[in-house]
Amino acid sequence: MKKVIEIIAKLILAYLTTISIAGISGYGITGIEIMLPCIFALTFIVYHTAYNRIILLISESCKNVLKRDILCSLPVGILLGAAITTGAHYDIWNQSITALGMADAIYFVMLSLFLIMAVFILFGALDRIGGEKENVKDTQKKTADAGKVRIFGIRNYVITIIILIICWLPYYLTLLPGNMGIDTFEEIEMCLGSIPWTNHHPVFFTMLIGAVIKLTSFGTLNFSMGVFATLQMFLYAATLSEIIGWLWENISDIRRAKQICIIGLLFFALYPVNPMFAIYVSKDVLFSCALVMLTISLYEMVNVSKTTEMSHSQATNDAPAHNTYEGFKISTMVKIAVWSLFTMLLRNNGLLIIIFVGIFLLIHFRREWKKILIMVGMPIAIFMLFRLCAYRALNVAPQSFAESASVPLQQTGYVIVCSDGDYIEGLSETENELLSRIMPYDKVREVYELGYTDCLKFDESFDDEYFNEHSREYMKVWLHLLPTHFSEYVKAYLAQTIGYWHYGETNTLCTQGVDNNLLGIERNDLIENLTGVSLFGIIEKLMLLVRKAPILCMLSSMAIQIYMVLLIACNYYRKKESGCIIGLLPVILLWITIMIATPAFCLFRYTFALFMLWPVWFKELTD
Repeated sequence: MKKVIEIIAKLILAYLTTISIAGISGYGITGIEIMLPCIFALTFIVYHTAYNRIILLISESCKNVLKRDILCSLPVGILLGAAITTGAHYDIWNQSITALGMADAIYFVMLSLFLIMAVFILFGALDRIGGEKENVKDTQKKTADAGKVRIFGIRNYVITIIILIICWLPYYLTLLPGNMGIDTFEEIEMCLGSIPWTNHHPVFFTMLIGAVIKLTSFGTLNFSMGVFATLQMFLYAATLSEIIGWLWENISDIRRAKQICIIGLLFFALYPVNPMFAIYVSKDVLFSCALVMLTISLYEMVNVSKTTEMSHSQATNDAPAHNTYEGFKISTMVKIAVWSLFTMLLRNNGLLIIIFVGIFLLIHFRREWKKILIMVGMPIAIFMLFRLCAYRALNVAPQSFAESASVPLQQTGYVIVCSDGDYIEGLSETENELLSRIMPYDKVREVYELGYTDCLKFDESFDDEYFNEHSREYMKVWLHLLPTHFSEYVKAYLAQTIGYWHYGETNTLCTQGVDNNLLGIERNDLIENLTGVSLFGIIEKLMLLVRKAPILCMLSSMAIQIYMVLLIACNYYRKKESGCIIGLLPVILLWITIMIATPAFCLFRYTFALFMLWPVWFKELTD
């Protein structure tokens, strides 16, 4: 009788979860009716497996493990369940937001429960993969492997780069001189003196473009940008090769190291997003390379420190009481300092990322505060000096306040759209006059779009000069509106950032080819010129495939990437390796800064570093 009740309970949970998934999809998924039996079977298996693991842990008197795994499953399951339920009500493309209802509460509860159980099962599987129950012989073999120092070597780095370049050649030869959009053309125009210099695009990256144009001035602008794209492609390939090398040297089990390195190499070589971004002339590519190298360097420091602590602990049979961390080697400190500097130089939010990385390092490695201040403080000082000198030499105009106030602009704009006339309830006449002076209310209602701030701040009616002069007064008005228009603020914010937290949102991953421009730069398809056959159409279809195809689309989802990072952080906590979260800091802080000031709801290039690190996430999760 007990078995029957258990099976009925699992069937009921599976049924309610299936109905919730169908309800959230709104039957908008093609063939959802056919998929429902498969979804029902999957949910039943998850609940059945989770129940069996719970019973097993209780019978083995592993209640602490059970409690730990459930608690660590909660953040991922609840946040992802809330994101799926809420995100289903936002349709950016059709500019609509539907209200949450009572049914959504049921959907949220059932989805969260299902996802919590799925993560709970995953943790059990990771324990088996990690070898917690391996026999002594396997453990000894693994320990022996761990003691061996494996160097990837310059030869292997070069071979990896060559493999990547060869696999990318069809994209490169079809899309010469590279993928370029409006941002690229603005940077070129600054270099040519056609428009004034601004820091809307980081000055350092614009200077790099200018240096290549000057050094290749004997050729056309097409040729110069082709050279830049080529150099960037090799730098990107070198970064990916560094990731492969790091994986090889930091996975103790040699067989597993080979498997993950091969999977990583195939991912980098064959997944279409990689060659497309390799020749995408954008600050975001080189910035992502710098952030990835910083992440790997932090992992190197943390892993060495962790190993040192373990050896001290084993030697003293007590908690480590050491005064230094071997992770703070000169070579590692130099790497972190260099990549911190490039992170700041290549994107405007880099400074915030490095400052907070430094703060967290100071908190975690308190005894090494002098080394951390040098390691982080020096690149910050060099960056500030460079910015001061470059701004003066190039007469760089200060960045408009609108660039950092995208979210507040979007929120006040939505309040205006939801109101009538020239008076917003809750504001004084002076405050209403301030907002209408920045941009007339009627014009705001005419051009406003959910998920995009550019339609406001780049409209001819937007008084950018007045906005900059009255930025403090504007922020006071923004805060004044918060209590009375809280729901509008929340809706506008969720719409503005939806691509970074809801898995179902996608956008064009990157510019494909050369956009229309007045500089005379145009795509030169060498393969078509030589053979009469163009691969451009195939490339477009491949990029559409990785955006829409099941499983593949998850790799390009910014939301899935950050949930993977959250899952890894929870796994560190349950394994009592919280210090390893320091390795995740750069990408976590990257995501946070984007969530604070994104101008568009879904720009893949903004968090591209997370995509580059997929093999590292796989290694960290299964280690």
